[in-house]
Amino acid sequence: MILREGGSRTHAPQVPLKRCVVIVSPGDDIHALAVRRRCEQIDAEIDAIIVDAATFPCESVVTWAGEGLGFTGNLSVAPPLAAVIGAAVPVRSSQELRSIDLESVSGVWMRRARRPLLSKEVNEFFAQTATLSIEQSLWSFFACARTFNDPFAEDRACHKPNQLHAAAMAGLRIPRTLVTSERHKATAFVKLLEGEGKQTVYKLVSTSQHLGAPTRLFLEEDFERLDSLAYCPTVFQERIVGGSDLRVAVVEKQVFPARWGPAGGPTQFADVRADHSARMQACSFPEEYLRPLLNLHASLGIRIGIYDFKLDQAGIPYFLEVNPSGQWLDLELQARHPISSAIARMLTGNTENHKDWSAFVEEELAEIAPPSPLQTIPTKWLTRRSSDDDMSG
Repeated sequence: MILREGGSRTHAPQVPLKRCVVIVSPGDDIHALAVRRRCEQIDAEIDAIIVDAATFPCESVVTWAGEGLGFTGNLSVAPPLAAVIGAAVPVRSSQELRSIDLESVSGVWMRRARRPLLSKEVNEFFAQTATLSIEQSLWSFFACARTFNDPFAEDRACHKPNQLHAAAMAGLRIPRTLVTSERHKATAFVKLLEGEGKQTVYKLVSTSQHLGAPTRLFLEEDFERLDSLAYCPTVFQERIVGGSDLRVAVVEKQVFPARWGPAGGPTQFADVRADHSARMQACSFPEEYLRPLLNLHASLGIRIGIYDFKLDQAGIPYFLEVNPSGQWLDLELQARHPISSAIARMLTGNTENHKDWSAFVEEELAEIAPPSPLQTIPTKWLTRRSSDDDMSG
């Protein structure tokens, strides 16, 4: 039995949808809300709906049915939940489920999709089987639609050694790099760079919104911590100095680059994200490296990616990493790149509406932000720690 004695679930009547775009995200993600607004502006005939995978299977349902030569899927989705997990559960304003047929979906955007959450009523010995069953049923729906990014390609693209290998194969320069779990190899790498008068930085192998530790400068006291490598492989790289940081959003073949740093020049921090005076300003990407960048983007199998580069003293860009689900609204607000519109056009497939939707400004984002806190995830559903709730974690 999946449910313990007394467990039950009821659903209100479904509301059918017209042709739609599906954004798989928590309900209060501002990136999701921005793209939803642009989708509806670009194509008035389309319905953009946020689907929160965390509502499956407790409130939302995925169904597959077929016969003969036909087989198709349907989602019956409840309103999305807030990103924050908490015990307070306000009453919903509506319990209606919305019906999404696979054939009606113009495009799916996987915006930091969360894992489905099981009720605590599920027998603990059956939890793993139940989780795999709902994930495979749900992710099959997305795999059969025009999904950006393909969740399986995005998972592979998040692996930093894979990123670095693909970047080098595409013709982009990468810093001298070592990924290791062995103390003696890390020590030799750092000492070699020291002998050349160069510094080492280090960072996590994994790319995830939960694992947001910044890139750090390797200091003398870090030698004492190298024994912990045995439990966690780490990326060590030569620190590239002399030029600016670049943040580049790529949507299909559209490239939106910006210089990222303080007004006075390149940041002095090992990770520009730690420099609170840093701002982004639109720039051009070095022409000779534009084709290698697009080749890398294609080889990773992703349609959306946020890339980080560092320029050396000669202005040569060194690839650092790509986050397929990275943040880009700061890039849109500060550098005035219409990234939201580019993603919305990709999702809707609309090539007839040629209106030039400009980049969002802060006042527009304030208008579309949730007016009040959304329902948080009920703790009675949880069978895992909150840090394990996302596919990309």
